[in-house]
Amino acid sequence: SSNNNLNIKNDIISNLPKPRSSPLIISQDTLRKEFKKYSGIYVTSFLSRLRKEKKIVSEKEIFKKLCRKITHRLVEKGKQTNYQINDSTQYKMKKFILQYLDKYPNYENR
Repeated sequence: SSNNNLNIKNDIISNLPKPRSSPLIISQDTLRKEFKKYSGIYVTSFLSRLRKEKKIVSEKEIFKKLCRKITHRLVEKGKQTNYQINDSTQYKMKKFILQYLDKYPNYENR
């Protein structure tokens, strides 16, 4: 009976889907893409709030260009931290966005 149980367990284990790759090994390219996606979503939502409050330009094409520029810069900066996303990531992104807007005041609504 115990031999039969062992065979059943082995059958179950052998029929489990095999992982495509080790979950511990994630390529740099994958990390970068995930970081870029996360950054893009955060930047767009943060700037959309400022846009609704009429603190930055509302013209669609300029707004999109601004989102892309800031996201690109954040991805460049993300390389320094190996594209890590943790508790302080949003705070750092928010700080960077505000500093960027201070540096380039032509995006402010006048």
